[in-house]
Amino acid sequence: MLYNDAWRPILGAGGKHPKALDSPGIEVWPEVWDILGAQLDSVLKGGEATWSEDLLLPLERYGYLEEAYFTYSYSPIKAADGFVGGAFTAVFETTERVLSERRMQILRELAARTAESKSVREACHTFAEVLGENNPEIPFALLYLVDDDGRGVSLAASAGLQRSTYHPPGHLALDGNDGWSIARAVRHGEPVVLDDLDLRVGTLTAGIWPEPTTKAIVLPVAKSGQHAGVTGVLIGGINPRRALDIPYRRFFDLVAGQMATAVANSRAYEEERRRSEALAEIDRAKTAFFSNASHEFRTPLSLMLGPLEDMLVRHPTAATIVSERRDLEIMHRNGLRLLKLVNTLLDFSRIEAGRIQAVYEPVDLAVYTAEVASNFRSAMSRAGLRFTIDCPPLSGPVYVDRDMWEKIVLNLVSNAFKYTFNGEVAVALRAAGPSVELVVRDTGVGIPEPELPRLFERFYRVEGQQGRTMEGTGIGLALVQELVKLHGGTVWAQSVLGRGTTFTVTIPTGTAHLPRERIGGEPTMAPTGVQAEAFVEEALRWLPGGGAPREVAIEKELISPRRAVAAVERATVLVADDNADMLDYVRHLLAARYEVEAVPDGQAALDAARTRRPDLILTDVMMPRLDGFGLLQAIRTDGALRDVPVVLLSARAGEEAKVEGLEAGADDYLLKPFSARELIARVDANLQLARLRRETSESERRYRQTQAELARVTRVITLGELTASIAHEVQQPLAAVDNGALACRKWLDRATPDLDEARGCLELIIKANNRASEVIRRIRTLAKKAEIEKVALDVNDVIKEVIALVQGELTGHLVSLHLELAPTLPTIMADRVHLQQVVMNLVMNGIEAMQSVTDRPRELVIQSSQDETQQVHVSVTDRGVGISTENAGRLFEPFFTTKSSGMGMGLSICRSIIEAHGGRLWDTPNAPFGATFEFTLPVNADHAA
Repeated sequence: MLYNDAWRPILGAGGKHPKALDSPGIEVWPEVWDILGAQLDSVLKGGEATWSEDLLLPLERYGYLEEAYFTYSYSPIKAADGFVGGAFTAVFETTERVLSERRMQILRELAARTAESKSVREACHTFAEVLGENNPEIPFALLYLVDDDGRGVSLAASAGLQRSTYHPPGHLALDGNDGWSIARAVRHGEPVVLDDLDLRVGTLTAGIWPEPTTKAIVLPVAKSGQHAGVTGVLIGGINPRRALDIPYRRFFDLVAGQMATAVANSRAYEEERRRSEALAEIDRAKTAFFSNASHEFRTPLSLMLGPLEDMLVRHPTAATIVSERRDLEIMHRNGLRLLKLVNTLLDFSRIEAGRIQAVYEPVDLAVYTAEVASNFRSAMSRAGLRFTIDCPPLSGPVYVDRDMWEKIVLNLVSNAFKYTFNGEVAVALRAAGPSVELVVRDTGVGIPEPELPRLFERFYRVEGQQGRTMEGTGIGLALVQELVKLHGGTVWAQSVLGRGTTFTVTIPTGTAHLPRERIGGEPTMAPTGVQAEAFVEEALRWLPGGGAPREVAIEKELISPRRAVAAVERATVLVADDNADMLDYVRHLLAARYEVEAVPDGQAALDAARTRRPDLILTDVMMPRLDGFGLLQAIRTDGALRDVPVVLLSARAGEEAKVEGLEAGADDYLLKPFSARELIARVDANLQLARLRRETSESERRYRQTQAELARVTRVITLGELTASIAHEVQQPLAAVDNGALACRKWLDRATPDLDEARGCLELIIKANNRASEVIRRIRTLAKKAEIEKVALDVNDVIKEVIALVQGELTGHLVSLHLELAPTLPTIMADRVHLQQVVMNLVMNGIEAMQSVTDRPRELVIQSSQDETQQVHVSVTDRGVGISTENAGRLFEPFFTTKSSGMGMGLSICRSIIEAHGGRLWDTPNAPFGATFEFTLPVNADHAA
């Protein structure tokens, strides 16, 4: 081997130079001669050059087997005689470049993947995944994080030790005796190199190399920020085939830095998430407080307003109780005012929590705005104010939520009335390009300009503002702004102190700005009692003498003469409420019309209902032991009580509470506070509906019985009309028996009887006889009037029994069967043999319908389920020739068949059997091919109960 000076560094510093000069290559590079020798031989023998790029050659150059990479070529050197006499090689060592690229790839992947981590645990897990088991740069890695108390470290991730018997401890104390010098790295914040792992932890087999890893570096993982200390340590195994040089050391520093960044970012994300969760929890607590406050307010309000209304009804004008009536009306008005405040606060909290949604419908907004605003006309007149309403017709309807728009108008007009002592209040509605504009203008006291930016903040009130009253919550205008935003609009105010204020609301027309699912749907915002009368009533109290006795809104709504709703005579009503006063009040209201049983909680109501079935259950939602929803679920799953109407009575306001109750199966949902008349009307209406449902169900049952009997009689009559067809069907097999017998006698009468021919004739006779017997048996079955022997059956068991009988037919005709049977079905009352006959007939028909099918799979699907009418439903679907239009209406007629050898009795008998069981059988053609036959049977009454 001959080389130049530039090639000398490839020999390393292990003493190979100058001995390598003029030495055989196998002596210089014995560790890689299996690679180099083969390449050299191919050049010397074949005379063609070779090229190797970034080839791994593990060389012994510095006293250890080194991972090295080279790009080189072998070119033939030809002698004078033309034969190859040697080889020339040009060599470039690419180790540093290959290692650098590999390390950069690891760092890039580590940065990219840990950046997506949302927690420290996830970042550490990603770190272990990136380093993995077969990482030549870091044969193994351990990541320990410092405990919160700083007295120890806990293992957060490990990688590369899958082939090793070493199991790293999950926790180590920072006392200097951890075996890895972790305490030293944490205390000084400097890396520590360990070159005696075999003495510290034993032999470590890790990475891709067969040699054990004997060295490691312990690097501190710094916290973010200056002088922040150490958050953990990274223990990385050093490649046994590479020395820990400066580039390698820098690579470890970068890995530790990347891990420090990932841990810091993950902890920052976790901290931010905790802050967000804390804020969300505060918001949930606020919402829960408002909801609970609403519940706690509404129950006593019901007990205040209900008896007051009763007293006002009983004594509307009696002169002997004038003073008492005045006091009652004061109490009643202030109860309504308290209810209005509670509802306004609750509406605002639900909007903030995102649990309220508008339902947009086309409204003649000019007419509707004028109607709402005109409620204040009498109050404006009594206050001596001019009140103008200017709402000319618009070009078309505007999509708004009617209830929300009413609150917007009422709040703005009420606000103008409150702060205007003379002059006028004007309401105007105009089209403004692609929008409509509502303007409420007054000549009142005005608002200081510095206060205008905060005017729509919740709970904000202008200090020292002169008004008709100092009462108010400071959320009226904030509520208006939120309601306007739900319509995609804006609201702003302009004011001059001492001259008046103008509020302008603008909302877009059309529907492009609105959520599609909320257009024309069912409203989810439950009415909260904030009606125009409540606003006007409050406004009148701000006027001098406004507290004089007058007809209150509740009288107009509840005391005016109406046709009484007829009561359901002495029905039994079960009432459940944990509030003793409410329970006694409701029992007192209902006792004159119904038999009432009152209990204090849901569990007691369930026990009472099971002891004595009530006609209706009226229950509160929030109760101890078993709440209203738990009681409702128990009632709906009890076979004996599932059809009892349940009315939920609750102070839980909001659309989500009402929707939740109705979706859970409640028949009605009544919100506290309620009037006595409304409660009685709701109870009576639900009792009437329950009675109608029972009568309808009984009528349907009788109708089905009559229909089945009529169908059976029709079948019997049809038999008489088809006597000729029956005779024809029976005559054919009898003629075959006669002909077969004559032929058999002829073969036997020969001088030498032909027994084979005679035996063939006998087989024909037997087949014909069997066919005649089958015709007669089916005719008798069709005409049979005897009662069917019914027992409780699982229809799935019957289907499986039939499948076992026809398995050979399915296999022989290459039909694949798919069973889709409901796992739990109620039992039915049926004759097992007859039901097997029906299923068998439908299955065999499906198999026969696919005999000629060759262009698609022959598939038969049998399904069972319970349909929406609670009946058991079975279907058999094939992919056969299907049902033609001309045959669709005749398939169930006796003796009608589409088969060349059929008798046309099967489907007719099947329908008779199903109808005799109180069920129904029908067919459905499938597109583009095949047919489905289906039948339903009523559920066993004992099972349902």
